[in-house]
Amino acid sequence: MTVDEDEKRANARERQRRSRERRKWRGGREQEGEKPLSAWISIISYLALRRLAAHYGVTQRQVLEHLIDREDQVVTDGIERNSPEWQRYFGEQR
Repeated sequence: MTVDEDEKRANARERQRRSRERRKWRGGREQEGEKPLSAWISIISYLALRRLAAHYGVTQRQVLEHLIDREDQVVTDGIERNSPEWQRYFGEQR
């Protein structure tokens, strides 16, 4: 490996590190930043996710975010604000 190749790899690693740092959630407002998600899902769900993304012309990430946000809204719409149930729902943020 040449010095140029080593330098390019180091620069790429540094760019990736800075990119991850910029995206990281800082613990401020819920809407700020991003969190990585890694999960295994069934092949049936995976294929459905691909179909949905292709059907709507969006990314798989956008499909997942939309589904999660919509279901979260359904749940929170059914809970009285600041009730014990509300506190339980929002109490454990991981």
